[in-house]
Amino acid sequence: MHCSSPLRPPIRNRSSDSNLRSPGISTDSRFGRRLCHSNGQQVIATGTAFNVEAINGGVRVTLVEGHVVVRKAPDSGAADAEEGTIIAKLSPGEQLTDVSGAIARLSHTANILSITAWRQGKLIFNNDRLADIVARMKHYSTTEIVITDPSIANLRVSGVFNAGDIPALVDALKRFFPIEAYSDGANQIRLVPRKS
Repeated sequence: MHCSSPLRPPIRNRSSDSNLRSPGISTDSRFGRRLCHSNGQQVIATGTAFNVEAINGGVRVTLVEGHVVVRKAPDSGAADAEEGTIIAKLSPGEQLTDVSGAIARLSHTANILSITAWRQGKLIFNNDRLADIVARMKHYSTTEIVITDPSIANLRVSGVFNAGDIPALVDALKRFFPIEAYSDGANQIRLVPRKS
């Protein structure tokens, strides 16, 4: 399970795991199944291995094995935790991305190796937007990367990095892209377009 918390790695989730609590994520096993809540989404697992990643005010759920139902989280006053509207039922290898303000997107060909690489302390990116890479890296570091220009945010980047290794990411970006980096303090790096 992914959480938007510095220095907290995502938790590999199997429905038999007993401790799934993490900031921004809540769980409920009253129904003999694992219920996880993240950014207004509810993931119901029954004998599964899956990742839940909080992204851009939404959630990305990737199923490795088993079956998962993703619902809109019910209102806090709802009596039944399973009242939320079903968004998708996932099969192994499928990924649902439901970002606030966008239509939920289901992919039938999720790259499981890339998605679960965090278990070995790696993050694999394949033609991902720099803004999305920065959002994922912040889960593993107290150093914040700030992008000041939309043209940089939309750069497509591929590579394998150690989770949280901000210096290596910044060095690669400066080497292969027209980017400069400035430290705005001990825990912040600002990326700007390189001046000609």
